[in-house]
Amino acid sequence: MKKLALALFCSLTTGCVGFYQQPAPTAPHATLEAIQGTNTLLNGGVQMYWAYYDPGCNDTAETGVLGTRKGEASERFLLIPDRRVYVNVMSSGGANKEGVNYFRSCANVASFIPAVGATYQIIQAVPVSGCVVEITDKSTRLSPDSFRREAVTGGCSP
Repeated sequence: MKKLALALFCSLTTGCVGFYQQPAPTAPHATLEAIQGTNTLLNGGVQMYWAYYDPGCNDTAETGVLGTRKGEASERFLLIPDRRVYVNVMSSGGANKEGVNYFRSCANVASFIPAVGATYQIIQAVPVSGCVVEITDKSTRLSPDSFRREAVTGGCSP
């Protein structure tokens, strides 16, 4: 239901968007756990995730919406291994500065090549200003060698 609501929201605001084709749990895959980082959004805001195979976030039949995460809840996604994936994450929600509430959003794109059987964590920190995304291997707590922060351009822009 969450994915359906996100797809509807995305299609109404940015054009037609498909879904990232997650492999079956029995097929070779890597796991990406979306967890909350430092976050100053009211009630944790909401984080939306998309996965693409190019840095411009061009939608194809295989790519698009990955899912959502709200508040402190975590979410797990399955990724096709051994192929660079560009993960676009957008955090949005209410914020408060000096007693005044306002809407805030920020987006990042990170890419890496997931290894079969590995579990990674993606964390977008939303401090008082700016935001940053990290992807780490859950077993080593280090970013994979293939990890890159990408420019937010083209179809990746909110």
